[in-house]
Amino acid sequence: PFLGGTPRLQGAYRLNVGGGGCTAALAQLLALRWPAHRSTATVLNANHIKETYCYVAKGKYLEELRTYQSLATCKDKVVRIQLPYTEKEVPTLSEEDIERRKRQRTEAADRLREMARAKREAQMESLRGAIRGMEEALAQSKGAKSKELPALNERVQGMGVSDLKALPKAIGQRLKQLADVKARHKGKGYDVQDGDEFSHLAHLLGEGEDAHNRFDLVDRPDSELTREQLDEKRKQKMLRGAALAREAEKRRKDQEREEKRRRKEEEERQRQEDPQQWLRDAR
Repeated sequence: PFLGGTPRLQGAYRLNVGGGGCTAALAQLLALRWPAHRSTATVLNANHIKETYCYVAKGKYLEELRTYQSLATCKDKVVRIQLPYTEKEVPTLSEEDIERRKRQRTEAADRLREMARAKREAQMESLRGAIRGMEEALAQSKGAKSKELPALNERVQGMGVSDLKALPKAIGQRLKQLADVKARHKGKGYDVQDGDEFSHLAHLLGEGEDAHNRFDLVDRPDSELTREQLDEKRKQKMLRGAALAREAEKRRKDQEREEKRRRKEEEERQRQEDPQQWLRDAR
C-alpha cells in the first residue's frame, strides 16, 4: 500500500509467486547446456537446484555477477552436482577363464580352417568331374553324326555350356579354376595331388575366344587382306583391346582379393596370439 506517495512497508506482504518461470528457465538452460543429460534436467530436479543452491542478490545484480569474475570467490560459490549414476560392473576374468576363451577361439579357428579345407577339396573334385564330362563330350562330338549332334548339344547345355563349339573354352576355364583352387589349397599347407590327369588338355588353358581364332586378323598385314577383312580387322582390334582391359581388371581384382585375404589372416593371427593388443589396435 501507498500513503501520500510513500510505500507503507509494514502493511506489505510477500507473495510467493513467479518461481515457476525461474524453474522452467533453469530446466531449459540445463537441457541446452548438457544435452546428453536432457532426461535428467526435469522440472522437479531444476526446482530442487533452485530452492537448494540459488539465492537472490542482496545488492545490485550486476555487481553480484562481477564477483564471479574473481577465481577465489568463484570457487566458494560454484556448486557441483552429481547426477544419478549407476556404475557398471566390469567383469574380471580369472586365468582359467582367459585360457578357456583362448582355447575356444583356437578351436573355432581350427573348425573354420577345416570347413574351408573340405570346401576346397569338394570344389576340386567337382571341377575334375566337370572336366571329365566335358572332355568326353568333346571327344564324342568329333566323330558324331549329324543326327547325334542335337542330343550332344542338349547334354553340354546341362553342363552349363552353350553349345559344342564353346566346349574348348569351357574346359580351359575349368582347368584354370582347378589350378587356382589347387594353388590356394597348397598355400594353406595341404598336400595337393599334382598328377598329370589333365596334362593332355594343357593346350586348352587360356583358351577362350582366341581358341577359335577370333583375333586372327589383327597381326596380319593389311596388304594381305581384302576390304571385308580390313573391316573385320578393325573390329577385332577393338574387341581385343576390350578383352585385354577386362583381363587386366580381373588381375587387379584378384590381387586385391589376395591382399585382403592376407591382411585378414594376419589380423586373425595377431588376434589369437595377443587378444588384448588386437583389441587396442582395433579401437
